[in-house]
Amino acid sequence: MSSGIERRAEPINNISRPQKLTSRQAQIAMLISEGLSNKEVGRRLKLAEGTIKLHLHNIYTKLGLRNRTALSVFTVQRVHDLPRSPSEEPSDETASTNGTPSAPPSDRARQRRLREP
Repeated sequence: MSSGIERRAEPINNISRPQKLTSRQAQIAMLISEGLSNKEVGRRLKLAEGTIKLHLHNIYTKLGLRNRTALSVFTVQRVHDLPRSPSEEPSDETASTNGTPSAPPSDRARQRRLREP
């Protein structure tokens, strides 16, 4: 039965403008978008799996997302807007191959995967 009322898609928690992620939350979002499990993210960042779950809950709430798939889509679409930790900041040095600024290691690995058949 249709009541004649048009329903509009709204973000969870009625969030119209997502809040900014902390650098730690951005790190976790990037690793999740690469397909890592909570346990693998925890190992990589030297954090307990429960801590990763708590961070993910906070990320989902901040961004109004429902799950890690939505987080991955969000992250990939906004990768350049996410805060980076100081160790991930691009340096002023240029890459020797093409004269462009060198990317952080995680970006270089992602670029290699995209180029491989």
